[in-house]
Amino acid sequence: MMAGRLTAITAISRSLDLLKDGAHFTQCFLLPGGIHCTEALSVNHGFYSQQLGFQIFFSHRKNMLFLLLAVHLQAVLVALVIASRCKLPILSAGFICFALASLFEIIDHTQTDWIYVNRISLSNGLFYGALAAGLALLTAAVSVSRLWRATLLLLTLMTELAYALAGKGVTIALQSVLLVLFLRQWWYHFRDPYLWWYSLFGICLVTAFGTLLSISGDQFWHLFIGPCGSVSLLLLLWVLQRAKLA
Repeated sequence: MMAGRLTAITAISRSLDLLKDGAHFTQCFLLPGGIHCTEALSVNHGFYSQQLGFQIFFSHRKNMLFLLLAVHLQAVLVALVIASRCKLPILSAGFICFALASLFEIIDHTQTDWIYVNRISLSNGLFYGALAAGLALLTAAVSVSRLWRATLLLLTLMTELAYALAGKGVTIALQSVLLVLFLRQWWYHFRDPYLWWYSLFGICLVTAFGTLLSISGDQFWHLFIGPCGSVSLLLLLWVLQRAKLA
């Protein structure tokens, strides 16, 4: 019995030594019935490590791409589900715009190999335009004044034109104005404390993760932006449900 164990240990030791230089070697595995050894072909240790590194890299990249696609698709689906629950067509249209914004973002990412790039493009412009339209429609849904609605329409058009004529910075500034008007009107209409939670997830956390992504370039932060946005939309749905509008 002892001799058998020594033979197995010797075979394992020999296989590890030969693996360093490259040769035929014996692979030994500890199985329920004992230690079993098979002959296998070893490659150069350095090349093997390099090949294994590439395999791990591509596996990690494939997993990251899958996760990025998943978090973006869920943003589209969540917005569409909320749109289907709304009782007012103008509210449904607003959430559909948010779904379109996420879809345009997916299209934009496919053009950059799913790596975040701060750039000007048609799909990126449509992304900002859809966001602006969504905010304007949700704000108009709780605004009775025609002047308010005309102002929202004008701001939306200015936001979409600014992207092509003045750049992304002006577009984001105008979109921020729409966001402030949206929060003002919804708070005035609903007085619901869940709007503060919307501000936390939809504004603070999305901005924080977006800033970390822009500064570091690490796609890890990209994974949190979509889910935070979806949580903020679900909070709006909760507000609408409490007001019997969904």
